[in-house]
Order: sequence, then structure tokens, then C-alpha cells
Amino acid sequence: MRADRINRMEQCIIERGSMSLHDIAEKFDISINTARRDIEELTARGNVKKVYGGVASANNSTVLTTVSERQLRNFDLKMRIGKVAGEFVSDNALIFIDSGSTAVCIVPFIKDRKNITVITHSLTVMNEVAKYPNINLIGIGGSYYYSPNSFIGISVIETISSMTFDMVFIGTTSILPIGLSTNIYLEAELKKTIVKHGRRVFLLADSTKIGQPAVFNFCSFDNINVLVTDSMPDPDMLNILKNHDVQVVLA
Repeated sequence: MRADRINRMEQCIIERGSMSLHDIAEKFDISINTARRDIEELTARGNVKKVYGGVASANNSTVLTTVSERQLRNFDLKMRIGKVAGEFVSDNALIFIDSGSTAVCIVPFIKDRKNITVITHSLTVMNEVAKYPNINLIGIGGSYYYSPNSFIGISVIETISSMTFDMVFIGTTSILPIGLSTNIYLEAELKKTIVKHGRRVFLLADSTKIGQPAVFNFCSFDNINVLVTDSMPDPDMLNILKNHDVQVVLA
């Protein structure tokens, strides 16, 4: 019965945190149009809200939002960070750009560099780089994950393990005294590999990430060379960064 399906759908969305329209249609064996009608009823209840490309729990503070949603938050600030980070990129560089909503903001500011190559597993970054025909692009495919809009999995990790990058531009969900963390296990495993294969690793993160909780640690500050952010960290965090020789650059 439809009422039973909608109840199960609501429970599933709340448990997962978010689901794409396609995932809902596939899981409950219904058409996209039927999924849309069910979502309309669910959102009217108030426990589920529409997000870009799907739905999310309205009451879960740890819900995984999409890159598109996150990029809208503090957009001008993130573009400033991207501009400053882009100044570190020289001609002929081979760089890896992570899937974070801040990392992608570097792309418009490196478009005039000569003979640079961007490697990424992020669909968001691929689409942005594709706007600029003078940038060489290598996209790494695998299992698609909705929230980070990127390809993640063992095959991606294995491919990156065989590479070396002049520079890595990486994002994070959380900056804590122990290092960097995210809420997706496989993403954490992937990021561990990425930072190990960069000659220089740049963390692009606005100051709201400092002190934010996240589940899976993927990197200590020993692996970070430069933090590009919008304001100076508090004295305790700044001391930790200095002890690990992390250069802090303000945007």
C-alpha cells in the first residue's frame, strides 16, 4: 500500500540522512514521477526536506549535504580561499583537487596557467575544469557517492596509489587538534591515500571547520604543508599547526 511505502521511505531517509531521487525510485521499485509525488507528501509531514537532487532528514544535524549545497554556504569566502590557493600553482604543474566544496573554488584561478594537469575523482571538479580547454584533465572513476558528488572506492584508491602529484588541494569536514576528519568512511580512506601522494599538500578550509565534529580521522598535521583559510586560528590551534610546520595563509 502507498501509505506503508511512504512510511518506510520516511524511515529510510531519516536513517540514512539523505537519499537521491534515483536511490528512492530504485529502492522502492517505483518510477521517478511516483517518487516525486511521495516526496511531496513526506515533506508536508515536516520530517523530510528537499535538497538538490533528492531529500534529506530535516531533524538530523549530522546530515550529509551535497557539494552544491555546501558551496552556497560562505560562497564569497570560499572563492577568496580558492583565489589565494591558486597563486601557489605554477605552469606545468600536476595537481590533484579533492571533492570538497572549497577545493573546487581554485579552478577559475588557475585557468591561465600553461600546461597544467588536474587530476580528480570529483564530478564537481571535472565539470568545472571542463569549462577551460587549456587545462588538461584526468578524471578517476569508481563507485559514485551522492553527497560528495564524487567517485569513491577501492579502484579509486588503487589508481591514486600509483600516482604522484606536485600539489594536492584537499578539503575537510573537521579540523581538530588530532588532525582532519570526515563523516564518510571510504572518503576518509581515500583522503589518506591522496595526501600520501602529494609532494606539497594544501588544506583549503574556512574557519567554521575548526572544532567541528566528524567521525573518521584521515590525516594528521604532519601531512599538511599549507592551510589556506579566512581567519587566524585560535592560539592553541595555531600553536599545534606551528609545531607541525604548517604554514597558515589568510585569504
